[in-house]
Amino acid sequence: MRTSHLIALAALAATIACLEGTGIPEGMSRARILLTDAPFPYDQAQRVDVHIVSVAAATSADTSGGAEWVTIAEPRQVFDLLALQGGATAILGEGEIPADQYAAVRLVIDTDRSGITLSDGTPAVVDWQGGGEKTLHALVEQPLALWAPGTDLDVIIDFDVGRSFLVKHAYGGGEPEFLFIPWIRAVNEAATGVLEGTVRGADGPSEVLVPVPSASVTVYRQVPNSYGPLGGYAAATGRTDAEGRYAIRYLSAGEYRVEVRPPEGFEAGVGLSDVVTVEMGETATLDVTLPAAGSGGESVYLGGPGIVVLGDTAHYYAVAFSGSDSLVSPPIVWTNGNPAAGTLVADGSTARLVAEALGTTRIMAAFNGAADSIDVAIVEDDTTMTPSGPVATVELTPAAQTVSVGDSAAFWATLRNAQGEVLYDREVTWTATDTTVARFEFVLGQTAMLRALAPGTVTVTATSEGKSGSGTVTVQ
Repeated sequence: MRTSHLIALAALAATIACLEGTGIPEGMSRARILLTDAPFPYDQAQRVDVHIVSVAAATSADTSGGAEWVTIAEPRQVFDLLALQGGATAILGEGEIPADQYAAVRLVIDTDRSGITLSDGTPAVVDWQGGGEKTLHALVEQPLALWAPGTDLDVIIDFDVGRSFLVKHAYGGGEPEFLFIPWIRAVNEAATGVLEGTVRGADGPSEVLVPVPSASVTVYRQVPNSYGPLGGYAAATGRTDAEGRYAIRYLSAGEYRVEVRPPEGFEAGVGLSDVVTVEMGETATLDVTLPAAGSGGESVYLGGPGIVVLGDTAHYYAVAFSGSDSLVSPPIVWTNGNPAAGTLVADGSTARLVAEALGTTRIMAAFNGAADSIDVAIVEDDTTMTPSGPVATVELTPAAQTVSVGDSAAFWATLRNAQGEVLYDREVTWTATDTTVARFEFVLGQTAMLRALAPGTVTVTATSEGKSGSGTVTVQ
Protein backbone atom coordinates (compact mmCIF):
# COMPACT_ATOMS: atom_id res chain seq x y z
CA MET A 1 0.00 0.00 0.00
CA ARG A 2 1.29 3.44 -0.86
CA THR A 3 0.47 6.39 1.39
CA SER A 4 -0.50 9.72 -0.17
CA HIS A 5 0.37 12.69 2.00
CA LEU A 6 -1.86 15.65 1.38
CA ILE A 7 -2.05 19.10 2.67
CA ALA A 8 -5.54 20.01 3.74
CA LEU A 9 -6.57 23.48 4.72
CA ALA A 10 -8.88 23.58 7.70
CA ALA A 11 -10.88 26.06 9.72
CA LEU A 12 -10.28 27.70 13.08
CA ALA A 13 -11.51 25.63 15.98
CA ALA A 14 -14.49 26.68 18.13
CA THR A 15 -15.67 25.54 21.55
CA ILE A 16 -19.20 24.11 21.72
CA ALA A 17 -21.14 24.18 24.96
CA CYS A 18 -21.15 20.98 27.00
CA LEU A 19 -24.38 19.02 26.64
CA GLU A 20 -26.12 17.52 29.67
CA GLY A 21 -27.85 14.17 29.76
CA THR A 22 -26.53 12.80 26.50
CA GLY A 23 -25.53 9.41 27.89
CA ILE A 24 -21.92 9.85 26.75
CA PRO A 25 -19.45 8.07 29.07
CA GLU A 26 -17.39 10.26 31.39
CA GLY A 27 -14.38 11.84 29.71
CA MET A 28 -15.73 11.06 26.24
CA SER A 29 -17.36 13.08 23.47
CA ARG A 30 -19.43 12.22 20.44
CA ALA A 31 -18.01 13.04 16.99
CA ARG A 32 -20.02 12.86 13.79
CA ILE A 33 -18.26 12.79 10.41
CA LEU A 34 -19.98 14.30 7.36
CA LEU A 35 -18.70 14.28 3.78
CA THR A 36 -19.19 17.09 1.27
CA ASP A 37 -17.66 18.12 -2.05
CA ALA A 38 -16.67 21.24 -3.90
CA PRO A 39 -18.15 21.36 -7.44
CA PHE A 40 -16.52 19.20 -10.08
CA PRO A 41 -15.48 21.25 -13.13
CA TYR A 42 -15.50 18.47 -15.72
CA ASP A 43 -18.85 17.92 -17.39
CA GLN A 44 -17.67 14.62 -18.87
CA ALA A 45 -18.36 12.76 -15.60
CA GLN A 46 -21.72 11.65 -14.21
CA ARG A 47 -20.33 9.97 -11.05
CA VAL A 48 -17.18 10.13 -8.95
CA ASP A 49 -17.33 7.18 -6.57
CA VAL A 50 -14.95 6.85 -3.63
CA HIS A 51 -15.07 3.80 -1.37
CA ILE A 52 -14.32 5.05 2.15
CA VAL A 53 -13.10 2.35 4.53
CA SER A 54 -12.59 4.34 7.73
CA VAL A 55 -12.09 7.77 9.29
CA ALA A 56 -9.81 8.45 12.26
CA ALA A 57 -8.51 11.43 14.21
CA ALA A 58 -5.36 12.16 16.19
CA THR A 59 -4.30 14.80 18.69
CA SER A 60 -0.91 15.07 16.97
CA ALA A 61 -0.38 16.38 13.46
CA ASP A 62 2.43 13.85 12.90
CA THR A 63 1.49 11.76 9.86
CA SER A 64 4.80 9.85 9.74
CA GLY A 65 3.54 7.07 11.97
CA GLY A 66 4.03 8.47 15.45
CA ALA A 67 0.48 9.71 16.01
CA GLU A 68 -2.10 7.74 18.02
CA TRP A 69 -5.21 7.47 15.87
CA VAL A 70 -8.73 7.04 17.22
CA THR A 71 -11.15 5.47 14.75
CA ILE A 72 -14.42 7.42 14.59
CA ALA A 73 -16.26 5.75 11.73
CA GLU A 74 -15.92 2.72 9.46
CA PRO A 75 -18.52 3.19 6.72
CA ARG A 76 -16.92 0.72 4.27
CA GLN A 77 -19.13 1.92 1.44
CA VAL A 78 -19.08 3.91 -1.77
CA PHE A 79 -20.06 7.59 -1.87
CA ASP A 80 -20.77 9.50 -5.08
CA LEU A 81 -19.00 12.81 -4.48
CA LEU A 82 -20.92 14.53 -7.27
CA ALA A 83 -24.13 14.01 -5.26
CA LEU A 84 -22.66 16.05 -2.40
CA GLN A 85 -22.24 19.45 -4.03
CA GLY A 86 -23.76 22.77 -3.03
CA GLY A 87 -23.36 22.10 0.69
CA ALA A 88 -25.07 18.68 0.67
CA THR A 89 -23.52 16.15 3.06
CA ALA A 90 -23.53 12.42 3.70
CA ILE A 91 -22.95 10.93 7.14
CA LEU A 92 -19.91 8.68 7.19
CA GLY A 93 -20.59 7.65 10.76
CA GLU A 94 -20.24 8.72 14.35
CA GLY A 95 -18.48 7.48 17.43
CA GLU A 96 -17.31 8.27 20.92
CA ILE A 97 -13.80 9.65 21.28
CA PRO A 98 -11.83 11.05 24.24
CA ALA A 99 -12.46 14.77 24.75
CA ASP A 100 -9.38 16.49 23.41
CA GLN A 101 -8.09 18.81 20.69
CA TYR A 102 -7.65 16.87 17.46
CA ALA A 103 -4.99 18.13 15.07
CA ALA A 104 -5.34 15.62 12.22
CA VAL A 105 -7.96 13.59 10.39
CA ARG A 106 -7.26 10.71 8.03
CA LEU A 107 -9.33 8.66 5.62
CA VAL A 108 -8.60 5.20 4.29
CA ILE A 109 -10.07 4.63 0.82
CA ASP A 110 -10.14 1.52 -1.36
CA THR A 111 -9.08 2.53 -4.86
CA ASP A 112 -10.05 -0.87 -6.29
CA ARG A 113 -13.69 -0.11 -5.42
CA SER A 114 -13.54 3.55 -6.49
CA GLY A 115 -13.80 5.10 -9.91
CA ILE A 116 -15.17 7.76 -12.27
CA THR A 117 -18.09 7.11 -14.59
CA LEU A 118 -18.14 9.27 -17.70
CA SER A 119 -21.27 10.94 -19.03
CA ASP A 120 -21.79 8.14 -21.57
CA GLY A 121 -21.76 5.52 -18.80
CA THR A 122 -18.30 4.15 -19.48
CA PRO A 123 -15.61 3.98 -16.77
CA ALA A 124 -12.78 6.50 -16.99
CA VAL A 125 -9.11 5.65 -16.69
CA VAL A 126 -7.86 6.89 -13.30
CA ASP A 127 -4.21 6.87 -12.25
CA TRP A 128 -4.55 6.36 -8.49
CA GLN A 129 -0.74 6.37 -8.04
CA GLY A 130 -0.97 2.94 -6.44
CA GLY A 131 -3.77 0.42 -5.96
CA GLY A 132 -5.68 -1.09 -3.06
CA GLU A 133 -6.22 0.85 0.15
CA LYS A 134 -4.69 4.33 0.44
CA THR A 135 -4.38 6.48 3.56
CA LEU A 136 -5.16 10.15 2.98
CA HIS A 137 -4.17 12.61 5.69
CA ALA A 138 -6.12 15.82 6.22
CA LEU A 139 -3.97 18.09 8.35
CA VAL A 140 -5.65 20.94 10.20
CA GLU A 141 -4.27 24.42 10.85
CA GLN A 142 -5.64 24.59 14.37
CA PRO A 143 -7.15 21.84 16.51
CA LEU A 144 -10.73 20.73 16.06
CA ALA A 145 -11.88 21.70 19.54
CA LEU A 146 -13.33 19.28 22.07
CA TRP A 147 -12.64 21.26 25.19
CA ALA A 148 -14.95 19.46 27.58
CA PRO A 149 -16.38 15.96 28.01
CA GLY A 150 -19.89 15.65 26.61
CA THR A 151 -19.18 18.07 23.76
CA ASP A 152 -20.59 17.11 20.37
CA LEU A 153 -18.40 17.71 17.33
CA ASP A 154 -19.51 17.70 13.69
CA VAL A 155 -16.48 17.36 11.42
CA ILE A 156 -16.99 18.30 7.78
CA ILE A 157 -14.64 16.53 5.37
CA ASP A 158 -14.53 18.55 2.17
CA PHE A 159 -13.31 16.30 -0.67
CA ASP A 160 -12.49 18.77 -3.44
CA VAL A 161 -13.08 16.64 -6.54
CA GLY A 162 -12.09 19.32 -9.05
CA ARG A 163 -8.61 19.60 -7.59
CA SER A 164 -8.27 15.92 -6.60
CA PHE A 165 -8.86 14.42 -10.05
CA LEU A 166 -6.73 16.22 -12.62
CA VAL A 167 -7.29 15.62 -16.32
CA LYS A 168 -4.12 14.01 -17.70
CA HIS A 169 -5.11 14.29 -21.35
CA ALA A 170 -8.15 14.24 -23.62
CA TYR A 171 -6.75 15.24 -26.96
CA GLY A 172 -8.21 14.64 -30.41
CA GLY A 173 -11.72 14.24 -28.99
CA GLY A 174 -10.71 11.19 -26.94
CA GLU A 175 -11.96 10.27 -23.50
CA PRO A 176 -10.24 12.02 -20.57
CA GLU A 177 -7.86 10.24 -18.22
CA PHE A 178 -7.45 11.41 -14.64
CA LEU A 179 -4.61 11.67 -12.13
CA PHE A 180 -5.60 11.34 -8.45
CA ILE A 181 -3.83 13.82 -6.14
CA PRO A 182 -6.27 14.32 -3.25
CA TRP A 183 -7.23 17.71 -1.83
CA ILE A 184 -9.15 17.30 1.42
CA ARG A 185 -9.82 19.64 4.31
CA ALA A 186 -11.41 18.89 7.68
CA VAL A 187 -13.27 21.60 9.56
CA ASN A 188 -15.36 22.00 12.69
CA GLU A 189 -18.77 22.89 11.25
CA ALA A 190 -19.62 25.13 14.20
CA ALA A 191 -16.61 27.35 13.41
CA THR A 192 -17.51 28.05 9.77
CA GLY A 193 -19.55 30.47 7.70
CA VAL A 194 -20.78 30.81 4.11
CA LEU A 195 -19.66 33.04 1.24
CA GLU A 196 -22.15 33.52 -1.59
CA GLY A 197 -22.90 35.89 -4.42
CA THR A 198 -23.60 36.34 -8.12
CA VAL A 199 -21.11 36.57 -10.98
CA ARG A 200 -21.92 38.91 -13.89
CA GLY A 201 -20.06 39.84 -17.02
CA ALA A 202 -20.41 40.94 -20.65
CA ASP A 203 -19.94 38.21 -23.23
CA GLY A 204 -17.61 39.25 -26.05
CA PRO A 205 -18.44 42.52 -27.83
CA SER A 206 -21.66 42.97 -25.86
CA GLU A 207 -21.64 45.60 -23.13
CA VAL A 208 -24.68 44.17 -21.36
CA LEU A 209 -23.88 42.51 -18.05
CA VAL A 210 -25.52 39.10 -17.65
CA PRO A 211 -25.23 36.31 -15.05
CA VAL A 212 -22.32 33.98 -15.88
CA PRO A 213 -23.16 30.27 -15.46
CA SER A 214 -20.55 27.55 -14.92
CA ALA A 215 -17.85 30.03 -13.89
CA SER A 216 -15.04 28.60 -11.74
CA VAL A 217 -14.75 30.20 -8.31
CA THR A 218 -11.65 29.92 -6.12
CA VAL A 219 -11.65 31.34 -2.59
CA TYR A 220 -8.27 32.45 -1.22
CA ARG A 221 -7.83 32.69 2.53
CA GLN A 222 -5.90 35.85 3.40
CA VAL A 223 -2.94 35.42 5.73
CA PRO A 224 -1.41 38.81 6.64
CA ASN A 225 2.36 39.19 6.33
CA SER A 226 2.85 35.60 5.21
CA TYR A 227 2.49 35.23 1.46
CA GLY A 228 2.62 38.81 0.23
CA PRO A 229 0.03 41.61 0.02
CA LEU A 230 -2.43 39.48 -1.96
CA GLY A 231 -1.98 36.87 0.68
CA GLY A 232 -3.06 33.42 1.51
CA TYR A 233 -3.82 30.13 -0.11
CA ALA A 234 -6.62 28.50 -2.08
CA ALA A 235 -8.99 27.36 0.65
CA ALA A 236 -11.95 26.10 -1.41
CA THR A 237 -13.46 26.07 -4.86
CA GLY A 238 -16.93 26.40 -6.31
CA ARG A 239 -18.93 26.92 -9.47
CA THR A 240 -21.80 29.18 -10.45
CA ASP A 241 -25.21 27.75 -11.29
CA ALA A 242 -27.41 28.55 -14.30
CA GLU A 243 -28.28 31.96 -12.78
CA GLY A 244 -24.65 32.85 -12.07
CA ARG A 245 -24.96 32.27 -8.33
CA TYR A 246 -22.32 30.57 -6.20
CA ALA A 247 -22.15 29.49 -2.55
CA ILE A 248 -18.98 28.31 -0.81
CA ARG A 249 -19.87 26.67 2.50
CA TYR A 250 -17.87 25.57 5.52
CA LEU A 251 -15.32 28.40 5.38
CA SER A 252 -13.54 29.21 8.62
CA ALA A 253 -13.96 32.71 10.01
CA GLY A 254 -11.50 35.12 8.42
CA GLU A 255 -10.72 37.25 5.38
CA TYR A 256 -10.88 36.00 1.79
CA ARG A 257 -10.48 37.07 -1.81
CA VAL A 258 -12.40 35.47 -4.65
CA GLU A 259 -11.03 34.67 -8.11
CA VAL A 260 -13.61 33.94 -10.84
CA ARG A 261 -12.75 32.48 -14.24
CA PRO A 262 -15.41 32.49 -16.98
CA PRO A 263 -16.32 29.18 -18.67
CA GLU A 264 -14.95 28.26 -22.07
CA GLY A 265 -16.82 30.20 -24.76
CA PHE A 266 -17.72 33.16 -22.53
CA GLU A 267 -15.48 36.03 -23.65
CA ALA A 268 -14.62 37.94 -20.50
CA GLY A 269 -11.60 38.45 -18.30
CA VAL A 270 -10.75 36.91 -14.93
CA GLY A 271 -12.31 38.65 -11.93
CA LEU A 272 -10.48 39.20 -8.64
CA SER A 273 -12.45 40.59 -5.73
CA ASP A 274 -11.58 42.84 -2.84
CA VAL A 275 -11.17 41.30 0.61
CA VAL A 276 -14.37 40.01 2.21
CA THR A 277 -14.83 38.86 5.81
CA VAL A 278 -16.57 35.59 6.68
CA GLU A 279 -17.85 35.30 10.24
CA MET A 280 -18.62 32.15 12.18
CA GLY A 281 -22.23 31.07 11.72
CA GLU A 282 -22.96 33.91 9.27
CA THR A 283 -23.40 34.28 5.50
CA ALA A 284 -21.31 36.89 3.70
CA THR A 285 -22.37 38.18 0.28
CA LEU A 286 -19.89 39.07 -2.45
CA ASP A 287 -20.94 39.76 -6.04
CA VAL A 288 -18.23 39.71 -8.72
CA THR A 289 -18.26 41.50 -12.09
CA LEU A 290 -15.87 40.08 -14.69
CA PRO A 291 -13.80 42.61 -16.66
CA ALA A 292 -14.44 42.81 -20.40
CA ALA A 293 -12.22 40.67 -22.59
CA GLY A 294 -9.75 42.75 -24.57
CA SER A 295 -11.02 46.00 -23.09
CA GLY A 296 -8.90 48.93 -22.10
CA GLY A 297 -8.53 47.58 -18.59
CA GLU A 298 -5.65 45.61 -17.13
CA SER A 299 -5.13 41.91 -17.81
CA VAL A 300 -2.49 39.34 -16.95
CA TYR A 301 -1.13 36.37 -18.87
CA LEU A 302 0.71 33.67 -16.90
CA GLY A 303 2.87 31.05 -18.58
CA GLY A 304 4.59 27.97 -17.18
CA PRO A 305 4.25 24.18 -16.69
CA GLY A 306 1.27 22.51 -15.06
CA ILE A 307 3.20 19.36 -14.06
CA VAL A 308 6.44 19.40 -12.03
CA VAL A 309 8.48 16.42 -10.84
CA LEU A 310 9.21 16.27 -7.11
CA GLY A 311 12.51 18.00 -6.40
CA ASP A 312 12.57 19.94 -9.67
CA THR A 313 12.24 23.71 -10.14
CA ALA A 314 9.67 25.16 -12.54
CA HIS A 315 9.78 28.68 -13.95
CA TYR A 316 6.80 30.99 -14.53
CA TYR A 317 6.46 34.33 -16.29
CA ALA A 318 3.68 36.91 -16.05
CA VAL A 319 2.91 39.58 -18.63
CA ALA A 320 0.63 42.44 -17.57
CA PHE A 321 -1.34 44.38 -20.16
CA SER A 322 -3.09 47.72 -20.12
CA GLY A 323 -5.42 47.39 -23.06
CA SER A 324 -3.26 45.86 -25.78
CA ASP A 325 -0.01 47.32 -24.43
CA SER A 326 2.20 45.08 -22.32
CA LEU A 327 3.72 46.92 -19.37
CA VAL A 328 7.37 47.19 -18.38
CA SER A 329 8.20 45.93 -14.87
CA PRO A 330 4.62 45.93 -13.49
CA PRO A 331 4.24 45.21 -9.75
CA ILE A 332 3.11 41.59 -10.13
CA VAL A 333 1.81 39.98 -6.93
CA TRP A 334 2.43 36.22 -6.81
CA THR A 335 0.44 33.73 -4.75
CA ASN A 336 1.18 30.08 -4.05
CA GLY A 337 -2.08 28.28 -3.34
CA ASN A 338 -0.39 25.48 -1.36
CA PRO A 339 2.91 26.55 0.25
CA ALA A 340 3.44 23.05 1.67
CA ALA A 341 3.67 21.61 -1.85
CA GLY A 342 6.57 23.83 -2.81
CA THR A 343 8.34 27.13 -2.29
CA LEU A 344 7.50 29.95 -4.70
CA VAL A 345 10.25 32.54 -5.13
CA ALA A 346 9.06 35.66 -6.94
CA ASP A 347 11.28 38.13 -8.78
CA GLY A 348 9.24 40.81 -10.51
CA SER A 349 7.53 39.33 -13.56
CA THR A 350 9.14 35.92 -13.06
CA ALA A 351 8.85 33.29 -10.35
CA ARG A 352 10.20 29.83 -9.72
CA LEU A 353 8.51 26.97 -7.88
CA VAL A 354 10.66 24.43 -6.04
CA ALA A 355 8.57 21.24 -5.83
CA GLU A 356 8.94 19.89 -2.28
CA ALA A 357 5.96 17.58 -1.69
CA LEU A 358 3.53 15.50 -3.74
CA GLY A 359 0.22 17.24 -4.30
CA THR A 360 -1.21 20.18 -6.18
CA THR A 361 -1.03 23.93 -5.92
CA ARG A 362 -2.27 26.92 -7.85
CA ILE A 363 0.15 29.64 -8.93
CA MET A 364 -1.52 33.03 -9.40
CA ALA A 365 -0.12 36.31 -10.74
CA ALA A 366 -2.16 39.46 -10.09
CA PHE A 367 -1.91 43.11 -11.10
CA ASN A 368 -4.38 45.89 -10.26
CA GLY A 369 -7.33 43.55 -9.83
CA ALA A 370 -6.54 41.41 -12.88
CA ALA A 371 -5.15 37.91 -12.44
CA ASP A 372 -4.24 34.67 -14.16
CA SER A 373 -3.44 31.31 -12.60
CA ILE A 374 -2.12 27.84 -13.38
CA ASP A 375 -2.99 24.62 -11.52
CA VAL A 376 0.22 22.67 -10.89
CA ALA A 377 0.53 18.96 -10.07
CA ILE A 378 3.68 17.75 -8.32
CA VAL A 379 4.34 14.11 -9.18
CA GLU A 380 7.03 11.53 -8.41
CA ASP A 381 7.63 10.45 -11.98
CA ASP A 382 6.87 12.34 -15.17
CA THR A 383 7.26 9.41 -17.55
CA THR A 384 3.49 9.13 -18.03
CA MET A 385 2.55 12.72 -17.32
CA THR A 386 4.98 14.94 -19.22
CA PRO A 387 4.05 15.32 -22.90
CA SER A 388 6.82 14.16 -25.21
CA GLY A 389 7.68 14.14 -28.88
CA PRO A 390 8.94 16.81 -31.22
CA VAL A 391 7.44 20.28 -31.52
CA ALA A 392 4.66 20.29 -34.13
CA THR A 393 3.26 23.82 -33.77
CA VAL A 394 4.30 27.17 -32.31
CA GLU A 395 1.70 29.83 -31.48
CA LEU A 396 2.36 33.32 -30.15
CA THR A 397 0.15 35.06 -27.59
CA PRO A 398 -1.05 37.66 -28.39
CA ALA A 399 -1.02 37.21 -32.16
CA ALA A 400 -1.00 40.96 -32.81
CA GLN A 401 -0.74 44.13 -30.76
CA THR A 402 -0.54 47.87 -31.30
CA VAL A 403 1.69 50.04 -29.11
CA SER A 404 3.10 53.57 -29.02
CA VAL A 405 6.73 54.57 -29.42
CA GLY A 406 8.54 53.92 -26.16
CA ASP A 407 6.08 51.27 -24.99
CA SER A 408 6.76 47.54 -24.72
CA ALA A 409 5.30 44.46 -26.37
CA ALA A 410 5.57 40.96 -24.92
CA PHE A 411 4.89 37.55 -26.45
CA TRP A 412 4.52 34.03 -25.07
CA ALA A 413 5.26 31.07 -27.35
CA THR A 414 3.03 28.01 -26.83
CA LEU A 415 4.66 24.82 -28.12
CA ARG A 416 2.59 21.70 -28.85
CA ASN A 417 3.34 18.21 -30.12
CA ALA A 418 1.35 16.40 -32.81
CA GLN A 419 -1.24 15.32 -30.22
CA GLY A 420 -1.87 18.92 -29.18
CA GLU A 421 -0.12 18.53 -25.82
CA VAL A 422 1.69 21.62 -24.49
CA LEU A 423 5.47 21.26 -24.31
CA TYR A 424 7.90 23.09 -22.03
CA ASP A 425 11.65 23.34 -21.52
CA ARG A 426 12.42 23.36 -25.25
CA GLU A 427 14.91 25.73 -26.82
CA VAL A 428 13.26 28.72 -28.53
CA THR A 429 14.91 31.19 -30.91
CA TRP A 430 13.38 34.65 -31.38
CA THR A 431 13.76 36.95 -34.42
CA ALA A 432 12.27 40.30 -35.51
CA THR A 433 12.00 41.57 -39.11
CA ASP A 434 12.91 45.18 -38.36
CA THR A 435 14.83 45.99 -35.20
CA THR A 436 14.69 49.71 -36.01
CA VAL A 437 10.94 49.55 -35.33
CA ALA A 438 11.16 47.36 -32.21
CA ARG A 439 14.12 45.64 -30.56
CA PHE A 440 14.29 42.77 -28.08
CA GLU A 441 14.81 43.91 -24.50
CA PHE A 442 14.29 40.62 -22.71
CA VAL A 443 14.20 36.98 -23.83
CA LEU A 444 13.62 34.07 -21.42
CA GLY A 445 12.83 30.75 -23.06
CA GLN A 446 9.28 30.93 -24.37
CA THR A 447 8.89 34.62 -23.45
CA ALA A 448 10.18 37.70 -25.27
CA MET A 449 9.70 41.41 -24.64
CA LEU A 450 10.40 44.16 -27.17
CA ARG A 451 10.73 47.94 -26.92
CA ALA A 452 8.92 50.06 -29.56
CA LEU A 453 11.38 52.48 -31.17
CA ALA A 454 9.74 54.02 -34.27
CA PRO A 455 6.44 53.94 -36.20
CA GLY A 456 6.03 50.88 -38.39
CA THR A 457 5.18 47.18 -38.27
CA VAL A 458 7.49 44.35 -37.24
CA THR A 459 6.90 40.59 -37.39
CA VAL A 460 8.18 38.61 -34.41
CA THR A 461 8.89 34.91 -34.90
CA ALA A 462 9.60 32.14 -32.38
CA THR A 463 11.22 28.96 -33.67
CA SER A 464 11.65 25.65 -31.85
CA GLU A 465 12.83 22.36 -33.37
CA GLY A 466 12.27 23.66 -36.87
CA LYS A 467 8.68 24.85 -36.28
CA SER A 468 7.77 28.54 -36.14
CA GLY A 469 4.98 30.86 -35.14
CA SER A 470 4.70 34.60 -35.66
CA GLY A 471 2.99 37.67 -34.29
CA THR A 472 2.99 41.33 -35.28
CA VAL A 473 3.67 44.56 -33.46
CA THR A 474 2.38 47.80 -34.95
CA VAL A 475 4.09 50.88 -33.53
CA GLN A 476 2.16 54.15 -33.80
